Amino acid sequence: MNPLVSIIIPTYNRAHLIGETLDSVYAQNYKNWECIIVDDGSNDNTDEVIGYYVKKDSRFKYFHRPKEHLAGGNGARNFGFKMSKGEYIQWFDSDDLMDQNLIKEQLNNLLGKTFKISVCLQIRYDEYLLNIQKKDKFFNVKYGIYYDYIARINNINLPTTLFNRIILSDFKFNEKLKKSQEVDFFSRILKQNQKVLFFFNRHLVKIRRHKNSITGSQNFELINHKLIVRRQIIKELPNDINHTLKTLIFKEYFKVLKLFYYRRSFFNFSKNLFKLEKNIFSYIVLFNFLIFYLTNKGDSKLNYLISKYLKKL
Repeated sequence: MNPLVSIIIPTYNRAHLIGETLDSVYAQNYKNWECIIVDDGSNDNTDEVIGYYVKKDSRFKYFHRPKEHLAGGNGARNFGFKMSKGEYIQWFDSDDLMDQNLIKEQLNNLLGKTFKISVCLQIRYDEYLLNIQKKDKFFNVKYGIYYDYIARINNINLPTTLFNRIILSDFKFNEKLKKSQEVDFFSRILKQNQKVLFFFNRHLVKIRRHKNSITGSQNFELINHKLIVRRQIIKELPNDINHTLKTLIFKEYFKVLKLFYYRRSFFNFSKNLFKLEKNIFSYIVLFNFLIFYLTNKGDSKLNYLISKYLKKL
């Protein structure tokens, strides 16, 4: 049994990097794959680079994102999924690398079993893939797969995940989001499908972090989008959730909110603070923001207030 696996790669101005990514796809030990590359409006020589691979192997298929999908990686991913034919889906990024056994071993975790999703581990490197910045720890389920994910106890990413197509019939990427789109996508999927997920403790993906990486940028719009996703997760928490777990989930919200604090953006900070909860604590924190803004002091006080708030959840 050798089902078709669709590898979907959105790309934007990565002509200098995507060749290495496609080489890693081409080198897969599992051979029954198609690689769908969706350009999101590049203005470099992406067409030329990918054209070489399309001519080299018909399993590479190249598209440009149509206008009915919004600009950005989410629109390119949704369109790539529509164009795919595989029974299994592997989204990947245009600057990362696959171990040659990635598809084969992830697929082996699902074939003939009740599992529909396989997740392996990744290693984060610098821009030149020379120095390791972070290596994923082995998966260890503490509160449950869904809760561990939204509390950032276990790391799950698109490049490390192989899906049975059946799972994805009711899920699409939110094309309006420009940050935390993976968190939004996975939180919706895992909430309904955590019982069919298999954790595979092998490091089979190399992630590249560089100055043009969207993941590393933090402008105001991206921070706001990240908070939107986190607020939705908090809104859906059950009333009887474990207090320690609830604290971890709220901490993730405040960790992002503090980015506005350090950038002295009073409007964005106060707006997102009150959207979470409008109480006496919120006004005290806001007052502390003004102290910080006027005197460049107050960071330790804010951390203290946040810790007090989390204890009272």
